[in-house]
Amino acid sequence: MIVSQNTTVEEFIEYTKWEFMYPGERESLGEAFNFFLRTVPLARLNYPDHSSPWTPGPGPRTTLISWLQAINLRQKVKPRCVLDAGTLLKQFRFPDDPASAQGNWFTYPPSQFGGMALPADQEDERLFVVVARIICLESTISDAFMGWAKRRRSPYGYGGEPQLFIDNRGPFARNLTLAPPAKPVK
Repeated sequence: MIVSQNTTVEEFIEYTKWEFMYPGERESLGEAFNFFLRTVPLARLNYPDHSSPWTPGPGPRTTLISWLQAINLRQKVKPRCVLDAGTLLKQFRFPDDPASAQGNWFTYPPSQFGGMALPADQEDERLFVVVARIICLESTISDAFMGWAKRRRSPYGYGGEPQLFIDNRGPFARNLTLAPPAKPVK
């Protein structure tokens, strides 16, 4: 489904035939949907995503659909999670990703790779520190089947760890993997 600023979560649910099996899932989907619609440019949300064989509804699979499927909707989402300057974040990247690459999805440093629902070869840890207060979406990672994607060795990944979506169009974090913090002067 191609969304616009006027698309409601109810229209999205009806179009995609999204199924809810547990209490609270509809509310979590609505919170995440509205966060993405408010925060991310429409062209990016509507960008075709052919990385999965399953597409809800009759239309094309988009980035928005993929992102919503990555969220465990049985858990509450926090669409106004505040991260203060100094907060440490972690990403798991592929070893051949450029060192400066910075995606939109982060977690907290204590999170373990086994609960990230990532391919086995996407285990290169990168640490970041938030440099200015930001508001992001905090959710729980859903389990994911990923045996269909190229360069992936894991057919299934378990979720359960926290994840943070941060729109990275502006400088909000410093990559500690590239530039460790300076040592304090005595």
